[in-house]
Formats: sequence, structure tokens, C-alpha cells
Amino acid sequence: MKKFRVLLTILIAVALVFTLSACGGTKEPAGDNGDGDKSPVEKTYVVGTDAAYPPMEYMDGNDIVGFDIDLIKAVAEAAGIKI
Repeated sequence: MKKFRVLLTILIAVALVFTLSACGGTKEPAGDNGDGDKSPVEKTYVVGTDAAYPPMEYMDGNDIVGFDIDLIKAVAEAAGIKI
């Protein structure tokens, strides 16, 4: 019974090591902008909202306006990301 417990502990430890190693990040592949220069690929993030709760967010014609969308735009601008 003691050998089984030791073996089980070792198997759990190995499984945890493989699980945690799978969480490691990889670098984004560089894109080719046509002139042979490799530059990072620019990502565009999609934001979803339910524009039915004024003044937080609401539709003004075809545009979404309100506090939430203004906050999202300000954070994206500060972070340097495209939404």
C-alpha cells in the first residue's frame, strides 16, 4: 500500500509539471509588411456590449455612445491597442 501511495504521488507530481509547462507563453510570429521587414502583427480586439441601458451605453443612430464605450476607448488608447 505504501508503494502505491508513493507511485501515485510521483504520477501526480509529473502530471502537474506537464500541466504547468503547457501554460508557458510563446512569442507572436512576426508579420511581413511586404518590404522584407518583419514587424509584429497588429491585433484588433472585438468588444461586445448590450447598448440598452442609458446613460451607460445606448444607440445614437448607428453609433454606440455612453460611459462604457468611452471608458473602453480610453483604456484601449492608453494601452495602445486597436478595438
